[in-house]
Amino acid sequence: MRLMDKNELSCSEDDVTQSTRAEEARSKKRYEELADLLPQIVFEMDLLGNLTYVNRSAYEVMGYTIEDFHRGLNVLQMIVPEEREMARRNISCVLNGEKSGAEYTFQRKDGSRIPVIVHSSVILRDGKPAGLRGFIVDITGQKISEDRMRRLSAAIEQSPSSVMIFDMEGTIVYVNPYFSRITGYAAEDAVGKPLSSLSFANARPEQFNEVMDRIKSGQEWRGEIEYKTSSGKPNWVFAHIFPIKDRNGKITHFIDVEEDVTERKLAEEQLRKLFMALDQSPNSTTITDHEGKITYVNSAFTRLTGARPGDVIGRYKLDFIPEADRARVAEIIESVKSGKDWKSERPYVNKDGEERWVSVHISPLRDPDGKVANLVIIEEDITERKVNEERIKNSLREKEVLLKEVHHRVKNNMQIISSLLNLRLSGIDQEPVRQILAESQSRIRSIALVHERIYMSDDLSKINFDEYLKSLGNQLLVTYRANSGRVRLTIEGDDIYLGVDQAVPCGLIMNELISNSLKHAFPESRHGNIRIRLSSGDHKTIITIEDDGVGMPDGFSLSNAQSMGMQLVLALVEQLEGRIVLDSSRGTMFTITFPAR
Repeated sequence: MRLMDKNELSCSEDDVTQSTRAEEARSKKRYEELADLLPQIVFEMDLLGNLTYVNRSAYEVMGYTIEDFHRGLNVLQMIVPEEREMARRNISCVLNGEKSGAEYTFQRKDGSRIPVIVHSSVILRDGKPAGLRGFIVDITGQKISEDRMRRLSAAIEQSPSSVMIFDMEGTIVYVNPYFSRITGYAAEDAVGKPLSSLSFANARPEQFNEVMDRIKSGQEWRGEIEYKTSSGKPNWVFAHIFPIKDRNGKITHFIDVEEDVTERKLAEEQLRKLFMALDQSPNSTTITDHEGKITYVNSAFTRLTGARPGDVIGRYKLDFIPEADRARVAEIIESVKSGKDWKSERPYVNKDGEERWVSVHISPLRDPDGKVANLVIIEEDITERKVNEERIKNSLREKEVLLKEVHHRVKNNMQIISSLLNLRLSGIDQEPVRQILAESQSRIRSIALVHERIYMSDDLSKINFDEYLKSLGNQLLVTYRANSGRVRLTIEGDDIYLGVDQAVPCGLIMNELISNSLKHAFPESRHGNIRIRLSSGDHKTIITIEDDGVGMPDGFSLSNAQSMGMQLVLALVEQLEGRIVLDSSRGTMFTITFPAR
């Protein structure tokens, strides 16, 4: 450029500082406008934590105003006191270049709290840290979702129902503890495995394939499944299987919720068997409710009455009772409703007009609280039994008459023999012979007395031996002329009943021993006592007879007894399978023991 006729170089400079600052202002404005569009809080802060910039969301989320910001806000003011120290450490780490991102609890201006995540980076000026900028995300919704998921997960984990989740390929991705409890498969043995690899899926393959086809088409499935556990034990569950879809409506997984109904199924099966047994029972069974309305009858009821279940169920039992008997039957039903059983036998006319006999048993059926809820009426046709009982009674009556006649004739024949001996005695003068005949006559009378007692008794199988001994003793006192009170005979102890097979030999033994006392214990018309004691126990009968007479001769023992009477006693004791003991220390006492029958 030529200036003043001299060659000179001319340069000009424009000051661009102002334009640079204007561009920076426009850039900052664009930044702030963009930041105000974000739902997250955008912030900048200096090294002391003082906020130098926040976007509009900060005011909306935290509840502060622009005036509050201009007055000065420190980021630590917005963090709850218990987390501020952690925040200081995290800020220092970020300024030193470490990774950013931490969760805090922020406190709004009104004191309410919200969970947030803070992401930040370092602001550099002239290559040196001048502060931090970043954004803050309100994660309240996320926390609520996490809490909801946590509660849901806890509920599933603690659920009394089995929960299993599997994908479209049938691979198990989750099982809860109750699944393991009812199937026997631990979580680690099930998760990651295909359903088809577990025994419960193969219990009924056709049902398994049907279920899979249905749920893969997007439908739910409900029903009962029978399968075997890992140990092979049969099990029943009620399953509800439904698909899980993503946001686009595509099926990704399935949830299988199962309730263990094994106990219910076993109870149902037991109940089915019980009702089958009840229906096949030969006895008519009727069940009514508490008011007497019929709720169940079995097949035997129809056979007995001719009425079908449909004719009687829903009607009252009293409707089928003759008018004349209803009041009495109503009283019986009220008694059973109070908790008492009732049994009876009654005649009735069946559908064919034939008179039959039934045994009726009405009993209460109680609910779990112990209250009478139902009545059970069991009726058994006992016509044949009644006919047989009557036939047996008639036969027994005939035999009793015949047996009484036998005992009567035996007694009469014994008395005839005794009378013949008595006639013979009147013609004999020799005392030894007379004594032998008198003893024989006494023995015959003791046998005849047994048959007489049986003939007079209502029970032909046995006699009261106590009464027998009283009659026998009185006869012998007369025979030996000791009935004037010179010798006193007493009988005491238990009432003992003996059959004919024991009464006859026992009667002969007592005849010999009482006779022996009357003949030898009280010489020269001495006074004395004879005492007989009867007892029983431990399947034994014990008879003791003792007198206070002169006692047995010196040197006498049962083993060397020579008299016919004593030998007869020993033989009869052996016949009774018993034993006899003699005690002659004071008078004479015999104790006879034999098995009770």
